[in-house]
Amino acid sequence: MIVWTVDWRSIGINETGTGLAVFLDHRTEYWKDSGLKLDPVLFQINLPFYMESEQWWKSHDKDNDLSISSRQSYVANLSLKERNLFAWIRNQINPLIIETKEDNSLAKNKAKKIHLRSSGINNLAEEKILCNLANNPILVNIAFQDYLIPRQSCFAICDVNAALSLFLKNLINIKGIITDEEKFLIIIDPPWENKSVKRRRNYETAGSTEIIQTFQLLNKICSLLINRHQLDIRIVLWTTEKQKSLCLEQLLPIIEMKLEACLLWHKITNSWESSKVRGGREYLLIASPNGAEKPLDGVFVSKPSAIHSHKPPIGFDFPWLQQSQNNYLEEPERLIINRQPLYDDRFTQLRGIELYARYLRPNFLSIGFECIKLQAYELFAFE
Repeated sequence: MIVWTVDWRSIGINETGTGLAVFLDHRTEYWKDSGLKLDPVLFQINLPFYMESEQWWKSHDKDNDLSISSRQSYVANLSLKERNLFAWIRNQINPLIIETKEDNSLAKNKAKKIHLRSSGINNLAEEKILCNLANNPILVNIAFQDYLIPRQSCFAICDVNAALSLFLKNLINIKGIITDEEKFLIIIDPPWENKSVKRRRNYETAGSTEIIQTFQLLNKICSLLINRHQLDIRIVLWTTEKQKSLCLEQLLPIIEMKLEACLLWHKITNSWESSKVRGGREYLLIASPNGAEKPLDGVFVSKPSAIHSHKPPIGFDFPWLQQSQNNYLEEPERLIINRQPLYDDRFTQLRGIELYARYLRPNFLSIGFECIKLQAYELFAFE
């Protein structure tokens, strides 16, 4: 991950102050975090993601310029500040662009297989916390499917509120489940209701009332972490344009957090085009108990995988999350993965929790009905 603070006037914006420019390589960052390598096929994103009907017309009628109304177009609705910041990031990276005639078919087919194979875990809801206490990834079979569980990771495949209640009980009664580090990271990726998910039926969504109840419960956990454990908490909250006001005006105040930064998530293809053609914007909100007097705006650029809403890992190497240099893993000569049992209601030392998670991370408690979905064995590459 590379992070810059950019003076607005230096990129042609007639405004005082600075913004944040962030570039992140999703696959590399996940490997640094977990020691596991995602299959590179998933990231072969060579073209923007058009709807199937649009893609058909483009392949059969090359003379027909498919125009998307400015109301629908994601790119047309980027502000001058966002466009200039994205162009500035590209100039800094100076990527090597290799022309290709391939589309996104390989990546999309791979993602589709993973979705179908891991669909059975939705029926496994059980209110208990499972943990890999080993210092290496382990292979487990759940619902007739093999999953790779990262080292020192915990998870609960159940309702978020039920898991939070269980975690709160353990936080009160058990000592030593929080690391000695000063900061604690809480990542929240709510399954917001939207037309795309409703149409595809990819996963269960949650309404604003349900999410507000979750934040009310989370407030008790935040208070305990701050008052008893003396931790400096950082909140990472993913949101859509439609739900951004709800997050800023209701959800963050419920947990007594204030905004530090708001970054537009700008997803790109291998040729650095916008991979998003139409639809709403997605934001990464960073908050803390004290917040910032003037929260920073910015752009967060990454190349997505073909899996719908596959968020990249956000870690302690963000400048406002830093407490010490990240201890990134050195690549082992040979990754050792054994079949070992999971432990019930045991914890590693936690440095964070993730709500509505879809994959696991070392020293995190990941919560949600789909928290192991993106740990399916076929998702990874072994070189």
